[in-house]
Amino acid sequence: MEVGWYRPPFSRVVHLYRNGKDQDGEQAPEYRGRTELLKDTIGEGKATLRIRNVRFSDEGGFTCFFRDHSYQEEAAMELKVEDPFYWVGPGALVAIAVLPVLLLQLAAGLLFLRLQRRLRGKLRAEIENLHRTFDPHFLRVPCWKITLFAIVPVLGPLVALIICYNWLHRRLAGQFLEELRNPF
Repeated sequence: MEVGWYRPPFSRVVHLYRNGKDQDGEQAPEYRGRTELLKDTIGEGKATLRIRNVRFSDEGGFTCFFRDHSYQEEAAMELKVEDPFYWVGPGALVAIAVLPVLLLQLAAGLLFLRLQRRLRGKLRAEIENLHRTFDPHFLRVPCWKITLFAIVPVLGPLVALIICYNWLHRRLAGQFLEELRNPF
């Protein structure tokens, strides 16, 4: 039995297994010591070749040739090589996701502090001027009137909604009970 793995176009020997032994002498120098034929699965019709330390130069076509007495078979395959995958732990992903948010919050906080310092002097001057421009009649209005004018616009519509809800609820409940009493 013979199993051989070759690289086209010049049929360089990647790995050769003949008469129960690996034939390392015929192997191309760039694959010497890096390949292994998994012999456990040959009986199942699988000729699996393991290549260690895969390189970008390994990318491309490979041909597998199998011969046993009068039976022979050939198969071609393509190997794609990509950049190595680096696993990033979930802690690093969280840090990557949170870091921009923290930087944005820090920038917003610094901007707020800068604006606050800039406006502090202007606001102080405006407050002093505002205190001088109050109408003397404004200070004579009782507190209960101010509270009333602030609460009525909020509570009025809220009370109206509660009344409408109760009326609609009772009406629908009455219709439902009527349907239960007279199903037909």
